Amino acid sequence: MVRGIKSPYDGDLIYWSHRNSALYDNATAKALKKQNHSCGHCGLKFIDGERVHLHHIDRNHDNWKPKNLMAVHQSCHQYIHGGKAKAKDV
Repeated sequence: MVRGIKSPYDGDLIYWSHRNSALYDNATAKALKKQNHSCGHCGLKFIDGERVHLHHIDRNHDNWKPKNLMAVHQSCHQYIHGGKAKAKDV
C-alpha cells in the first residue's frame, strides 16, 4: 500500500526508491540497501519503471560476495560493459 497521498509524480525519489526495492530479493535487495537505494555507477536514485541490474565488479559471475556486487541501472550496466569492451579494443 502506498503511504497517505504519495504519488510517483510528487518528487520524493527516496520514498519511491525504498518502496521499489521491495520488489527485489536476496543479493539485489542487499546491494540496494548498502547503496542507500542509489545506482552504484551514477549515484542517482532508482525510480519507478527502471530495471535494476546486479553488476559483478570483478566480472566473475561465480563470485557472489557482497563486496563484488553493485546494483546499477540497466543503462549504466550497458555503459559499464560497453565502455570497457571498447577500451580493450583500442
